[in-house]
Order: sequence, then structure tokens, then C-alpha cells
Amino acid sequence: MATKEPKFKPGDLVILRLGGDKELTKIEDITKFGDRDYYIVEGRDIPVPEEALEPYREEAHHSAELSLKFAIGDVVSVVGYPGKWKVNSFTVMTHVFSDRTEHEVLYMLENEKGEVVLQAYEEDMELVEQTENIAIEFEPQDRKIPTLEERIDGLLDDMNTYQFLYQLTKDAEYLDKYAKAKWELGRISRNAK
Repeated sequence: MATKEPKFKPGDLVILRLGGDKELTKIEDITKFGDRDYYIVEGRDIPVPEEALEPYREEAHHSAELSLKFAIGDVVSVVGYPGKWKVNSFTVMTHVFSDRTEHEVLYMLENEKGEVVLQAYEEDMELVEQTENIAIEFEPQDRKIPTLEERIDGLLDDMNTYQFLYQLTKDAEYLDKYAKAKWELGRISRNAK
């Protein structure tokens, strides 16, 4: 009997369904458990079954233009927090729905001592003073898929870190993370042969 070809290949953009939510991600690797295909996707440690994924079609997801209201270095006020705050950095979250894509921007703000102590959304912020001469271009880049050697090095680093943290704290969570990293290292080593 012929084996079924995987529906996706490494590098494919896909939509991961988690309950009622959907998340845009990229296939990094494929593995089999029994006769079923599972996928290692960007940002997840646990393999995902094929039925939890759907192809990403650019035309099906009307992309919202991303515009930033504030730049790094801008001084702002925040509703409910007295004083002035400086924009230190920001995080862009992309929400993919069946009919559209939306972006949400969360700003990290620092106090007068330069400590990042507050997070705020645009709707809660007002510009007090605009920064001059700071050019920031936001252009999402496709992250490159790590080579086999880079993945092995990363897993070995993770295992050393988790082992050290477990010895330091005796927290079983680190032992569990160590075991998962070791399992993943064994899996990719077997597949590389």
C-alpha cells in the first residue's frame, strides 16, 4: 500500500487552529507517529496533527495595513497612570480570521529612570512629545528555517540551561522541559540519518 504524501512541506505558511482561535505559522519539519503526519511549526514545541492545519492563502486573508501611532522614543501620557512615559519598544500581534487579518500593537513604556515598567495599547495613549531623527522601519521578515546543526546546538543549549535551572531550583518544570528537549534532539538525530 502506498503511503500518503504529507499535505504540507517545510517552509509552508499555514493556519493553526487552536480551539476557536487561528494562528498564522510556518512548517519547520514533518514527523510520523504511526501512519499519521505531524508537523513541527514555528513557535511550538509539540508536534501538531495535520488536521489542525489549513493552508494559508494570501487572498483569503485581507491584510490590514499596519500603521504605528507612536515611535520608539516618543513621550506619551497613559490613561490611568500619572506622569510621562517614553516608548521603549513595541510588539505587533497579528490576528488571522477566516475573512481578514488584523494587527494589534502593544507598547512597552519606560519611566524617567529608563526602566520598562508599563505596557499600553494605542487607544490608552496620547502623544506628549514626538521624537526627532529616529527612523524606524517595520517590515516583517520571513524568519529563516534553522539548519539541522543550528537546531541541534539550540537543543543542547536548552538542555544545559534546563538541567542547571533544575539543579538550582529543584522545580520539576525544568526537568520536564529538559526531557522534551532531549526527546526532540533524539527525534531530529534519528531523522537526519
